[in-house]
Amino acid sequence: MNSKQIIGIVICLIIFASCFFNWAYYPDIQEYFKGFYSKNNYYGKPGLLITILTSACILFYSTKKTWGAKMNMLSSALLVAYGITCFLRYTTSYDGYTPEKQPAIWVMFIGILVNFAYACIYSAYRRVNK
Repeated sequence: MNSKQIIGIVICLIIFASCFFNWAYYPDIQEYFKGFYSKNNYYGKPGLLITILTSACILFYSTKKTWGAKMNMLSSALLVAYGITCFLRYTTSYDGYTPEKQPAIWVMFIGILVNFAYACIYSAYRRVNK
């Protein structure tokens, strides 16, 4: 494995790890929500789909084929779309309450954007160096 593949895998592992930490604090119910926990499963478990998509990205970073880089861009694009949805869902105000954003949701969101940018760069690199 070259350094470009390892960097992509590390970015994916950071995104995966952020799902286990607190994403938002809800002052009205006095609870922290995570990627795998929300009270009464109100927001679902977005950490599951994020885990599946980051696992796919890790798999595609591991391959040395051009089609793997293209599939990595696809899975990264899906991850960006779902990450934006999760970020807005967990941080939007409701009934006069504003959840406190915790550092892990920022790590997840910025990590997903960095992963997409890096997947595009990696795909261009794979096309040039076949």
